Parts: sequence; structure tokens; C-alpha cells
Amino acid sequence: MQADTKDEDAKQNRRDFGSRLGTHIACYYWSGSFVTDLQGQTVLDRFFNVASKSIRAALISEIGRIWESQKGEQPDQKIIGKVLHIWERRLAQIETKLKFDEASTEYDGELAESIDWLNCECFPFEWRFNHAKSAIKRLKKAPQAYRLIKAITEYSVIPNRLESMLDLFKALLKKPSDELRWSIQFKDLAPVISLGLASDQPSTKKLAEECKDLLLKMGFFDFLNL
Repeated sequence: MQADTKDEDAKQNRRDFGSRLGTHIACYYWSGSFVTDLQGQTVLDRFFNVASKSIRAALISEIGRIWESQKGEQPDQKIIGKVLHIWERRLAQIETKLKFDEASTEYDGELAESIDWLNCECFPFEWRFNHAKSAIKRLKKAPQAYRLIKAITEYSVIPNRLESMLDLFKALLKKPSDELRWSIQFKDLAPVISLGLASDQPSTKKLAEECKDLLLKMGFFDFLNL
């Protein structure tokens, strides 16, 4: 038992070190510390090539946490562009890999963690929506969905975001999993569906009806009377 504990501690230390290393490289890249942007991108590529899937996912998660916490004054758009490019470049690499092995789950951790970038208000909303939907589409099953559902409920009250949030929710519901079922609460999501059903935009109303239908098929019959 003691040996197992030491092994787990050693693995955790390696994960922590790997994640910190990746975070430092990413920060150096977007802050312009490399001689050229291409050099920074190359170093990041090398990191993704050698890091384990858990460490790669931890880096994507940490980048999201860093930028989600940015409040107040809007950051330099050149820096934001570099941060977005980190995931755009990495996603392109993942897509290339999946063309040769569509059943692979090697990249599910990175894809799932990238969805939390939806909460980074300093990033363009359309970019966040498109990349969150793209990540959900590529996952084999729904990820841990608590934070995504929380974002859906919060953003849906913003009129120009309601349709996008229903679109994301529909994509999520089409990837059923036990974790997703545990995250769905009628009291949180009923207002989202109701807003969609009451919309005067046909496309928004249609998405709400489709989400409601998927929820009913999953056995959430509380939504029947909406």
C-alpha cells in the first residue's frame, strides 16, 4: 500500500511538473518572449507531441482558467489572438490525427477541457461558441457537463446568445452519458427551454423544441409541460 501511494505521488508530481512546463511555454508564447512566434509555436508543438494525454488536457484547462479570471480592462487583442491560435493550431493537429483513427479517445481530455474556454469573456463570443460546439461534436460521449450547463443557463438570458446556447445544449444532449444525466436539473434548464419556446425567431424556437424532445427521450419528463 505504501509503495502504491508513493507511485501515485510520483505520477502526480510528474503531471504537475508537466502542466507547469506547458503553461510556462504557452505564457512565453503569447507574451512574445520567443524570438519569433513561429519558434514559440514549434516549442508548443513539441510539448504536445511528447506530453501524456492527461498533461495535455491539464494545459488546456489551465489556459482556460488563466483567461477566465481576466476581469476589468480588455487585454491586448494581439495577445488574445495568440491565445486563440494555440487552440486553433492544436485542434487542427487533433483533427488530422482523428482522420486516421476516428475511434481514438486519445484527445478527448483536451477537447473536453477546451469547452470551458466558453467562460472566457475576453475571447470573442462567436469563436467560443464555434469551438465549443466543434469539440462536443468530436467527443465520443458527453464530458463532465456541470460547468457547460451552468454557462448555458447564464448566457441564455442574454438575448443574442439564446439561440447559440440552445444549439450547444442540443449538441450536448446528442452525446448522452451518465455524467450528463447527473448534471441535468429541471429547475436550471426549464427557463432556458421556455425562453426558446417563447422566442419569435423560428430557428430559436425549433432548437428549443428539439432540446425538449431529446430531454423527454432521456426520461426527463418534467419538461413535458413546458
